[in-house]
Amino acid sequence: MMDIDQLTNEEIRDQLMTYGCDPGPVVGSTRNVYANKLRRLLEGGSESNVVVPPEVRY
Repeated sequence: MMDIDQLTNEEIRDQLMTYGCDPGPVVGSTRNVYANKLRRLLEGGSESNVVVPPEVRY
């Protein structure tokens, strides 16, 4: 398993984006929040705040 504590802020953001999240900036004050979110995703949990927009047909 990946050691999230060793990732850079940019790497945390990139990993979250691969899971479909749209994180804000990962900085000192937000790093723990996003690191914990990434941990939950890597453990197979779901993120209830990840919204998938409905398919729009015209």
